[in-house]
Amino acid sequence: MIRVNYKILAFVIFLLGCASAATAETRAAFLVGNGAYENASNLKNPVADVQLIAGVLESLDFEVDLHTDLTRAEIGKSLSEFLDTHGGADVTFVYLAGHGMQFEGRNYFIGTDAMLATEFDIPAETTPIDSIIKAVQARSKSSLVFVDACRD
Repeated sequence: MIRVNYKILAFVIFLLGCASAATAETRAAFLVGNGAYENASNLKNPVADVQLIAGVLESLDFEVDLHTDLTRAEIGKSLSEFLDTHGGADVTFVYLAGHGMQFEGRNYFIGTDAMLATEFDIPAETTPIDSIIKAVQARSKSSLVFVDACRD
């Protein structure tokens, strides 16, 4: 998993802001900041980061769907509802901040309730990043997906 470079993220947001407002394009953003974990170390930055990004995106005419401290089930439900509501958006921006992991070459975003006692718990207790990307790409004209994950 790649750590987010804030200079690149700022540049991408700048480019989005340069797009002509006269085009009446639809812009939607799904943001998750997980910091309060039940069975892992807590993180102080994700919630503040998504709130900051939400403000910038709102100023660029994005309809922002902001979430904090979601469990694995809540991540899936919230993303599904977001895609049902904003399917077909001209630009879809997804930003996930919190704990993440890689296992057997696949990257995962971790909900606040994950216990992960063994490797057999990974499919049931995490959300595969590639599944998120595929779902977003299938339902938007263009998409940007950023994962800012802390991996131990």
